[in-house]
Amino acid sequence: MNRFFVFLSLVCFGLFMVIGCDWNNGSWNEPLPHPARPPFTFPPLTSPENVFENLYYAMNQKDIELFEYLLDDEYLFFPPSQIDTLNFAWNKTEDVTLVGRVFNYFDKIEYELMQTGAHWIEYDVNIASEDATDISDEHPDENWEVFQRPVTLYLLDEAGTEGFFIQTDFEFKMRIQKDPETGEPILDSDTGKPIWKIVRWTEYIGSGKIAKTAEKASWGAIKRTFS
Repeated sequence: MNRFFVFLSLVCFGLFMVIGCDWNNGSWNEPLPHPARPPFTFPPLTSPENVFENLYYAMNQKDIELFEYLLDDEYLFFPPSQIDTLNFAWNKTEDVTLVGRVFNYFDKIEYELMQTGAHWIEYDVNIASEDATDISDEHPDENWEVFQRPVTLYLLDEAGTEGFFIQTDFEFKMRIQKDPETGEPILDSDTGKPIWKIVRWTEYIGSGKIAKTAEKASWGAIKRTFS
C-alpha cells in the first residue's frame, strides 16, 4: 500500500511539472515557451554619429547591404589623387559593387574610425561658377555636415599572409534625406527624426602599405584592383 501511494505521488508531481499551474488565475495551463531573444537593432540613422556606428558594423562584418543603405543616392567616393591616378569619383552603384568584391575577397577586415577629428558645416555658399567644369558639390538649398577623422584599416586573408594596412584620414559629408517630390525631410518611423546618409566620402593621402612590402596603398587603390 505504501508503495502505491509513493507511486501515485510521483505521478502527480510529474503531471504538475509537465502541465504547470497558473497560480494567479487558479487554473491549469500548459507552460509558456521561453521568450525569443530580441534581434539586434541598429541605431536609426537619425544623427551622423549613428551613421558612423552603422558603418563600423558594416565594414567589420562585411555587410554590403547595410553599407549600401548608408549611402545617399547622389553619393560619390573620391580616392586620394597622390596615390591613385583616378581623376574621377565612383558613384553609389560603382562603389557598392567594388566594396562588395573587397568584402568577398578578404577573410578579415578591421576598420576603426577615431572619434576625434574636425567637424564643420558646409553651407550652401560653395556654389560653382557658371564656367566651372565640376559642379558635383553644388547644394544651394541645404547644408551638409562634414567630418574628417583618422582611420585605420586592415584587410587580411585567412592565413594573415596577404593583405593591406591603411592609416589615413577619411572625410565624410552627410546630409538629411528629403522627399524628392515635396522636398520635406524623410523622418524615421520610430523616432520622428530626420534620416542622415553619406553623400560624399573622400580619402586623403596617408600611410598605407601592402603586407610585407613597402608599396603604398589606399582604400581607393584597393577597390580599383577589383574593377
